[in-house]
Amino acid sequence: ELPTPKPRKKLIVKQCAFLIIVCEDQQVMLEQRPETGIWGGLWSLPEFENINAALSWCADRKINVNGQEVFTVQRHTFSHYHLDYTTVIVQTDYPVNNVMEANRSVWYKAEKIKTLGLPVPVKRLLEKLFFEI
Repeated sequence: ELPTPKPRKKLIVKQCAFLIIVCEDQQVMLEQRPETGIWGGLWSLPEFENINAALSWCADRKINVNGQEVFTVQRHTFSHYHLDYTTVIVQTDYPVNNVMEANRSVWYKAEKIKTLGLPVPVKRLLEKLFFEI
């Protein structure tokens, strides 16, 4: 008898929501992730447990939501789990300073995003939003 391959370990599925805040002059808010952990040190979108938590975060910071759009759930696979993420895009007026927290959040103009170190799913989301016709 020939040896058979081991069955693949079933990966767990984690879920989150990404928040894309875009202001009138095509700037997007990004946060630098902590040095340790997944995507350590990279710039990313604010991440929440779900869409409601993301919108509540905006309300708590008095971010004026002029419009919003929710993308369908997408999946990114790591070696040890799947990440299913939903994305909400919020349009707002000119950025306000009270969004910044401990110098880990900044506003970037869309054309400069390609020069940043971004996690793959975040890079794909932003390219789809700003650079696809």
